[in-house]
Amino acid sequence: MRAIVFSDLHIHDTMTNLPNHLEDCMEILDIVFQTAYEDNLDGIIFCSDLFHQPKNIPLLSLHTTIKKFSNLFKDYPTIKFYCISGNHDQATQNIRGKESLNVLQVFDEVFDNFILIDNETGSIAGKIVHGVPFYTYPEHLEEVLKELDPNKIDILLLHNTPSEIFNTHIPTQVDTDVLSKFKQVFIGHIHKPQLLRDNVLVLGSPKYLDRGDAGDEKFIYLYDSEAEEPIQLFPTPFDKLDIKERKVKDNISERVETTHYDMQTQDKHSLLAAYCKDMQLDEETTKIGLGCI
Repeated sequence: MRAIVFSDLHIHDTMTNLPNHLEDCMEILDIVFQTAYEDNLDGIIFCSDLFHQPKNIPLLSLHTTIKKFSNLFKDYPTIKFYCISGNHDQATQNIRGKESLNVLQVFDEVFDNFILIDNETGSIAGKIVHGVPFYTYPEHLEEVLKELDPNKIDILLLHNTPSEIFNTHIPTQVDTDVLSKFKQVFIGHIHKPQLLRDNVLVLGSPKYLDRGDAGDEKFIYLYDSEAEEPIQLFPTPFDKLDIKERKVKDNISERVETTHYDMQTQDKHSLLAAYCKDMQLDEETTKIGLGCI
Protein backbone atom coordinates (compact mmCIF):
# COMPACT_ATOMS: atom_id res chain seq x y z
CA MET A 1 0.00 0.00 0.00
CA ARG A 2 1.29 3.41 -0.99
CA ALA A 3 -0.31 6.63 0.24
CA ILE A 4 0.33 10.29 0.92
CA VAL A 5 0.08 11.05 4.67
CA PHE A 6 -0.23 14.49 6.28
CA SER A 7 -2.09 16.36 9.02
CA ASP A 8 -3.10 19.67 10.63
CA LEU A 9 -3.85 21.91 7.69
CA HIS A 10 -5.90 24.34 9.86
CA ILE A 11 -7.75 25.99 7.01
CA HIS A 12 -8.74 29.57 7.84
CA ASP A 13 -8.88 32.80 5.84
CA THR A 14 -7.64 35.24 8.50
CA MET A 15 -4.65 33.61 10.20
CA THR A 16 -2.48 36.17 12.02
CA ASN A 17 0.66 37.10 10.06
CA LEU A 18 -0.28 34.58 7.32
CA PRO A 19 -2.09 36.62 4.65
CA ASN A 20 -1.92 33.80 2.07
CA HIS A 21 -2.84 30.97 4.42
CA LEU A 22 -6.09 29.99 2.73
CA GLU A 23 -4.46 29.96 -0.71
CA ASP A 24 -1.50 27.96 0.63
CA CYS A 25 -3.83 25.36 2.13
CA MET A 26 -5.66 24.95 -1.17
CA GLU A 27 -2.36 24.53 -2.96
CA ILE A 28 -1.28 21.82 -0.53
CA LEU A 29 -4.49 19.95 -1.30
CA ASP A 30 -3.75 20.35 -5.01
CA ILE A 31 -0.29 18.90 -4.52
CA VAL A 32 -1.29 15.85 -2.49
CA PHE A 33 -4.13 14.92 -4.87
CA GLN A 34 -2.05 15.47 -8.01
CA THR A 35 0.85 13.49 -6.55
CA ALA A 36 -1.39 10.63 -5.44
CA TYR A 37 -2.98 10.48 -8.90
CA GLU A 38 0.14 10.84 -11.04
CA ASP A 39 2.13 8.35 -8.95
CA ASN A 40 -0.79 5.89 -8.93
CA LEU A 41 -0.96 5.84 -5.12
CA ASP A 42 -3.67 4.00 -3.24
CA GLY A 43 -5.02 7.01 -1.39
CA ILE A 44 -4.47 9.99 0.88
CA ILE A 45 -4.43 9.75 4.70
CA PHE A 46 -5.11 12.83 6.80
CA CYS A 47 -4.80 12.89 10.60
CA SER A 48 -7.25 15.73 11.21
CA ASP A 49 -7.63 19.41 12.01
CA LEU A 50 -8.70 20.23 8.50
CA PHE A 51 -10.12 23.52 9.78
CA HIS A 52 -8.83 25.93 12.39
CA GLN A 53 -11.87 27.41 14.13
CA PRO A 54 -14.23 24.58 15.08
CA LYS A 55 -17.20 26.46 16.54
CA ASN A 56 -17.34 29.26 13.99
CA ILE A 57 -15.81 28.29 10.65
CA PRO A 58 -15.68 31.38 8.41
CA LEU A 59 -17.98 31.09 5.40
CA LEU A 60 -15.16 31.94 2.98
CA SER A 61 -13.00 29.11 4.36
CA LEU A 62 -15.84 26.60 4.25
CA HIS A 63 -17.03 27.53 0.77
CA THR A 64 -13.49 27.57 -0.65
CA THR A 65 -12.71 24.16 0.85
CA ILE A 66 -15.93 22.53 -0.33
CA LYS A 67 -15.35 23.87 -3.84
CA LYS A 68 -11.74 22.67 -3.77
CA PHE A 69 -12.65 19.10 -2.75
CA SER A 70 -15.44 19.06 -5.32
CA ASN A 71 -13.00 19.97 -8.09
CA LEU A 72 -10.31 17.60 -6.86
CA PHE A 73 -12.63 14.61 -6.71
CA LYS A 74 -13.80 15.45 -10.27
CA ASP A 75 -10.25 15.84 -11.56
CA TYR A 76 -8.92 12.76 -9.73
CA PRO A 77 -11.93 10.43 -9.43
CA THR A 78 -9.91 7.38 -8.36
CA ILE A 79 -8.33 9.06 -5.32
CA LYS A 80 -9.86 8.48 -1.87
CA PHE A 81 -9.23 10.76 1.10
CA TYR A 82 -9.22 8.90 4.46
CA CYS A 83 -9.33 10.96 7.64
CA ILE A 84 -10.22 11.30 11.32
CA SER A 85 -11.56 14.32 13.19
CA GLY A 86 -9.40 16.48 15.44
CA ASN A 87 -10.20 18.94 18.20
CA HIS A 88 -10.30 21.79 15.66
CA ASP A 89 -12.87 19.90 13.58
CA GLN A 90 -15.18 19.09 16.49
CA ALA A 91 -18.04 21.33 17.63
CA THR A 92 -17.81 20.47 21.34
CA GLN A 93 -15.78 18.35 23.72
CA ASN A 94 -15.45 14.83 22.34
CA ILE A 95 -16.51 12.47 25.11
CA ARG A 96 -16.77 8.73 24.77
CA GLY A 97 -20.39 7.75 24.49
CA LYS A 98 -21.30 11.35 23.71
CA GLU A 99 -19.18 12.03 20.67
CA SER A 100 -19.14 15.53 19.26
CA LEU A 101 -20.49 16.52 15.90
CA ASN A 102 -17.68 17.52 13.56
CA VAL A 103 -17.44 19.36 10.26
CA LEU A 104 -15.80 16.40 8.50
CA GLN A 105 -19.08 14.49 8.79
CA VAL A 106 -20.52 16.93 6.26
CA PHE A 107 -17.73 16.23 3.77
CA ASP A 108 -18.12 12.49 4.36
CA GLU A 109 -21.82 12.71 3.47
CA VAL A 110 -21.35 14.98 0.46
CA PHE A 111 -18.37 13.31 -1.24
CA ASP A 112 -18.20 9.56 -1.89
CA ASN A 113 -14.39 9.53 -1.83
CA PHE A 114 -14.08 11.55 1.39
CA ILE A 115 -14.00 8.79 4.01
CA LEU A 116 -14.19 9.64 7.71
CA ILE A 117 -13.08 6.69 9.84
CA ASP A 118 -13.65 7.94 13.40
CA ASN A 119 -13.63 4.74 15.48
CA GLU A 120 -14.01 2.76 12.28
CA THR A 121 -11.83 0.52 10.19
CA GLY A 122 -11.11 0.98 6.51
CA SER A 123 -9.16 -0.99 3.95
CA ILE A 124 -6.60 0.62 1.65
CA ALA A 125 -5.09 -1.75 -0.90
CA GLY A 126 -5.65 -4.65 1.48
CA LYS A 127 -4.16 -2.91 4.53
CA ILE A 128 -6.37 -2.37 7.57
CA VAL A 129 -6.48 1.28 8.69
CA HIS A 130 -8.22 2.20 11.94
CA GLY A 131 -8.99 5.77 12.95
CA VAL A 132 -9.37 7.16 16.46
CA PRO A 133 -10.57 10.79 16.69
CA PHE A 134 -9.38 13.33 19.22
CA TYR A 135 -10.76 12.66 22.70
CA THR A 136 -10.99 15.45 25.25
CA TYR A 137 -10.19 13.18 28.19
CA PRO A 138 -7.14 10.86 28.06
CA GLU A 139 -8.94 8.13 29.99
CA HIS A 140 -11.49 7.86 27.18
CA LEU A 141 -8.72 7.46 24.62
CA GLU A 142 -7.10 4.83 26.83
CA GLU A 143 -10.37 2.88 26.96
CA VAL A 144 -10.71 2.98 23.18
CA LEU A 145 -7.15 1.80 22.58
CA LYS A 146 -7.52 -1.10 25.04
CA GLU A 147 -10.36 -2.46 22.93
CA LEU A 148 -8.20 -2.59 19.79
CA ASP A 149 -6.08 -5.57 18.77
CA PRO A 150 -2.74 -4.28 17.44
CA ASN A 151 -2.25 -7.52 15.50
CA LYS A 152 -5.35 -6.85 13.42
CA ILE A 153 -4.52 -3.25 12.47
CA ASP A 154 -1.86 -2.30 9.93
CA ILE A 155 -2.11 1.49 10.42
CA LEU A 156 -3.50 3.40 13.39
CA LEU A 157 -4.46 7.08 13.06
CA LEU A 158 -4.60 9.34 16.14
CA HIS A 159 -4.96 13.01 17.09
CA ASN A 160 -3.91 13.24 20.75
CA THR A 161 -0.62 14.17 22.43
CA PRO A 162 1.73 11.19 22.93
CA SER A 163 4.41 10.93 25.57
CA GLU A 164 8.07 11.66 24.71
CA ILE A 165 7.43 14.67 22.47
CA PHE A 166 10.03 17.44 22.48
CA ASN A 167 7.86 19.98 24.28
CA THR A 168 7.43 18.52 27.76
CA HIS A 169 5.15 21.40 28.79
CA ILE A 170 2.30 19.90 26.74
CA PRO A 171 0.41 17.37 28.90
CA THR A 172 0.63 13.76 27.71
CA GLN A 173 -2.62 12.15 26.63
CA VAL A 174 -1.40 8.72 25.54
CA ASP A 175 1.67 6.57 26.34
CA THR A 176 3.95 6.01 23.36
CA ASP A 177 4.81 2.56 24.73
CA VAL A 178 1.15 1.62 24.20
CA LEU A 179 1.20 2.97 20.65
CA SER A 180 4.43 1.16 19.77
CA LYS A 181 2.56 -2.17 19.99
CA PHE A 182 0.80 -1.30 16.74
CA LYS A 183 2.46 -1.96 13.38
CA GLN A 184 2.40 1.67 12.24
CA VAL A 185 0.99 4.77 13.95
CA PHE A 186 0.49 8.22 12.43
CA ILE A 187 -0.35 11.06 14.86
CA GLY A 188 -1.70 14.55 14.25
CA HIS A 189 -2.32 17.36 16.76
CA ILE A 190 1.31 18.35 17.50
CA HIS A 191 2.66 20.67 14.81
CA LYS A 192 6.35 19.80 15.14
CA PRO A 193 7.26 16.58 13.29
CA GLN A 194 8.81 13.97 15.54
CA LEU A 195 9.70 10.30 15.20
CA LEU A 196 8.98 8.72 18.60
CA ARG A 197 9.57 5.10 17.56
CA ASP A 198 10.45 3.51 14.25
CA ASN A 199 6.71 2.86 13.87
CA VAL A 200 5.26 5.92 15.69
CA LEU A 201 5.41 9.20 13.78
CA VAL A 202 4.06 12.60 14.82
CA LEU A 203 3.38 14.13 11.41
CA GLY A 204 3.46 17.83 12.28
CA SER A 205 1.79 20.46 10.10
CA PRO A 206 2.65 20.88 6.41
CA LYS A 207 3.09 24.65 6.68
CA TYR A 208 3.91 27.35 9.18
CA LEU A 209 0.96 28.22 11.42
CA ASP A 210 2.43 30.57 14.03
CA ARG A 211 5.71 31.91 15.41
CA GLY A 212 6.18 28.70 17.37
CA ASP A 213 6.92 27.02 14.04
CA ALA A 214 9.83 29.35 13.24
CA GLY A 215 12.87 27.39 12.11
CA ASP A 216 10.97 24.11 11.67
CA GLU A 217 10.95 22.16 8.45
CA LYS A 218 7.49 21.10 7.33
CA PHE A 219 6.67 17.89 5.53
CA ILE A 220 4.17 15.68 3.82
CA TYR A 221 4.96 11.98 3.68
CA LEU A 222 4.87 9.01 1.35
CA TYR A 223 4.09 5.75 3.12
CA ASP A 224 4.94 2.50 1.31
CA SER A 225 4.08 -0.53 3.42
CA GLU A 226 6.21 -2.85 1.29
CA ALA A 227 9.38 -0.75 1.22
CA GLU A 228 12.41 -1.44 3.39
CA GLU A 229 12.18 2.17 4.57
CA PRO A 230 8.39 2.63 4.52
CA ILE A 231 8.29 6.38 5.24
CA GLN A 232 9.76 9.00 2.96
CA LEU A 233 9.36 12.70 3.65
CA PHE A 234 9.12 15.65 1.33
CA PRO A 235 9.70 19.18 2.64
CA THR A 236 7.25 21.89 1.75
CA PRO A 237 6.77 24.77 0.49
CA PHE A 238 4.17 23.86 -1.85
CA ASP A 239 5.07 24.13 -5.52
CA LYS A 240 6.53 20.66 -6.14
CA LEU A 241 7.53 17.34 -4.59
CA ASP A 242 10.63 16.58 -6.60
CA ILE A 243 13.01 17.35 -3.75
CA LYS A 244 15.47 14.55 -3.07
CA GLU A 245 13.95 11.85 -0.89
CA ARG A 246 15.27 11.60 2.68
CA LYS A 247 14.66 8.95 5.29
CA VAL A 248 12.40 10.15 8.04
CA LYS A 249 14.62 8.81 10.84
CA ASP A 250 17.64 10.78 9.68
CA ASN A 251 15.73 14.06 9.62
CA ILE A 252 13.48 14.02 12.65
CA SER A 253 14.73 11.73 15.42
CA GLU A 254 17.80 13.79 16.28
CA ARG A 255 16.06 17.16 16.50
CA VAL A 256 15.60 18.79 19.88
CA GLU A 257 13.56 21.68 21.16
CA THR A 258 13.90 23.85 24.24
CA THR A 259 10.94 25.84 25.47
CA HIS A 260 11.89 28.71 27.78
CA TYR A 261 9.74 30.60 30.22
CA ASP A 262 11.42 33.61 31.81
CA MET A 263 10.05 33.54 35.36
CA GLN A 264 11.94 36.66 36.40
CA THR A 265 11.04 39.15 33.68
CA GLN A 266 7.66 37.95 32.37
CA ASP A 267 4.47 38.86 34.22
CA LYS A 268 1.91 36.20 35.15
CA HIS A 269 -0.39 36.98 32.24
CA SER A 270 2.44 36.65 29.71
CA LEU A 271 3.64 33.40 31.22
CA LEU A 272 0.19 31.85 31.21
CA ALA A 273 -0.53 33.09 27.69
CA ALA A 274 2.72 31.51 26.46
CA TYR A 275 1.92 28.26 28.24
CA CYS A 276 -1.60 28.14 26.77
CA LYS A 277 -0.13 28.64 23.33
CA ASP A 278 2.34 25.79 23.82
CA MET A 279 -0.57 23.59 24.91
CA GLN A 280 -2.43 24.67 21.76
CA LEU A 281 -5.49 25.69 23.76
CA ASP A 282 -8.22 27.54 21.92
CA GLU A 283 -8.85 31.27 22.40
CA GLU A 284 -11.92 30.76 24.59
CA THR A 285 -10.08 28.49 27.05
CA THR A 286 -7.10 30.83 27.13
CA LYS A 287 -9.32 33.83 27.95
CA ILE A 288 -10.94 31.90 30.81
CA GLY A 289 -7.54 31.00 32.23
CA LEU A 290 -6.21 34.53 31.99
CA GLY A 291 -9.36 35.85 33.62
CA CYS A 292 -8.68 33.74 36.71
CA ILE A 293 -5.40 35.55 37.50
